Amino acid sequence: MTDEMFETTIPTLPPQEQVQRVVARLLELNPGFNGKETHKIENGVVTELAISTVGTLVPTVGMTDMTPIKALKHLKKLVAAPPAANQQGSLFDLSSLQGMALTWLACQNNPQLRDLSPLKSLPLTWLSCGGTQVSDLTPLAGMRLTTLAVNDTAVEDLSPIAGMPLRVLWCNNTKIGDLSPLKGMPLQELRCDFVMVRDADILRSIRTLARINDLPVVSFWKRAETSTVPLMAARAAKALPDFKPLFNGKDMTGWRARTPSQPDGWRVRRGAMVNTPPSSDIVSDQKFDNFEFYCEYKTFRRCYSGVLLRGRYRIPILNDAGQPPSVTCSGSVYELIAPTKNASKPPDTWQALYVKLVGSTVTVILNGKKVIDGRDLDEASGSFGGDVVKSGPILLLGSNSNVTFRNLRIKPLVAKEN
Repeated sequence: MTDEMFETTIPTLPPQEQVQRVVARLLELNPGFNGKETHKIENGVVTELAISTVGTLVPTVGMTDMTPIKALKHLKKLVAAPPAANQQGSLFDLSSLQGMALTWLACQNNPQLRDLSPLKSLPLTWLSCGGTQVSDLTPLAGMRLTTLAVNDTAVEDLSPIAGMPLRVLWCNNTKIGDLSPLKGMPLQELRCDFVMVRDADILRSIRTLARINDLPVVSFWKRAETSTVPLMAARAAKALPDFKPLFNGKDMTGWRARTPSQPDGWRVRRGAMVNTPPSSDIVSDQKFDNFEFYCEYKTFRRCYSGVLLRGRYRIPILNDAGQPPSVTCSGSVYELIAPTKNASKPPDTWQALYVKLVGSTVTVILNGKKVIDGRDLDEASGSFGGDVVKSGPILLLGSNSNVTFRNLRIKPLVAKEN
């Protein structure tokens, strides 16, 4: 079903079924999505929806495509964020929200999110986008926001929000150096990186303020005036995500042809690696020994692909949905270990592969199902057991495969000594 047909069909269903169908569609488009949601139905329509953007296996690969949500025509409140403040989500694009009637949006703690321009036409009155890479508030100009959170972002300029009827503003842990655009606002609560000599007169002019930086306004000014140093919020240290990208989504940097003399059918389209035969296999420039690996892939009618770990241990990627498990099926360690089940999906469907390889111990999770659980390559390979490769690159098979990869991530590990 096309996106257009989906948007037309879903509103004709009962509200509970609408939510079920939208969640099912989100799972199809986002293999890392855990499927969990909460919602609210009022007067026979879905008005509120909350989904987690944290991935089930790799935290920063979960929710990337929210297009199905547009089918909920009466939705007013949307939460697309990690369920806990100390988590990081995977949402990076808000374009699927264009044209919706949302008045309330929470998309905080998605560190890949940069652009707010898709929100221009939305009738928002409440927006939280803290903990993202947002730097430009221009798309918000003219909105009638009463609550805005842009804390822990790269925002430098508040002038686009001048004149808004804001009552609550969080802009702490940013690069903002001028609070003058806040003059005349009916602010009641403010969090900011306060500097006495720069900001005191401006904040004192806002008579409606009741709390500043989590303190009652009287206590705030008492502390500010008696402090020997400027009263500024400390910037929270942001830990880098554990999983590192193997693919930048823009070009093939970090990858090279396994056989340079063969044709090169690899291209980057819409943030994904797309391979069309005739082509060659590609190899990562980096080598890895112990690690957790994650990727999402889509096969087409002709596909005989796979991921080689340490340049040797192949996890096949085939069009074999519904076939019995074997030592050569999708999710196996090729000719060494058969999975407990064949969890492969049909062609033209995004699928998720996770592999943990430490020493000679391997675990494979395909499409959310653990199909190999801590098996030993030494034991599985018989006479080949003494020749376990300890380090090598990641290799993607492409010579005979119509296959697409995205969200390739890796987390190096340290093997525990016996």
